[in-house]
Amino acid sequence: MSFNLCKKGFSLIELVVIMSIFAIGISIAIPSFTNIGRKNVVKMNARKIKDSLFRSRMKAVELNESVVFEVDEKNNSYFVKIKKTNKIIEEYQFEDVNISINIPSDITWNSKGNTSDACTINVVGNNSKYNIIISSVGNVRIFKP
Repeated sequence: MSFNLCKKGFSLIELVVIMSIFAIGISIAIPSFTNIGRKNVVKMNARKIKDSLFRSRMKAVELNESVVFEVDEKNNSYFVKIKKTNKIIEEYQFEDVNISINIPSDITWNSKGNTSDACTINVVGNNSKYNIIISSVGNVRIFKP
């Protein structure tokens, strides 16, 4: 009598070994992914400020009057207002990052989309920093120092 046994599939020991190798790999990779997420929060907030600067510049051109983008370092926030009426048209407060601006503390866009002073806004948080540079002709760019 002969038996023809066909062995199909994996044994329990083989599955346990593969699962333990997979678990070790995941435990090594997770800290790297969380650090990437924290750095992305800083970059996302820098982009938010850049977008708001573009919107405030376009609003000044659209309304044909001066619009002010003001940074409030004490409250870690910014707001955009129409200079003539002081009407606030946008505001945002940050929780995950700290923002600061060099002198002057505000950026005034004229009706042509230019500003009188060039300045830099710093966005700092969780071992990451981005600078937003505003030129006097209205160009806005982000760079990582």
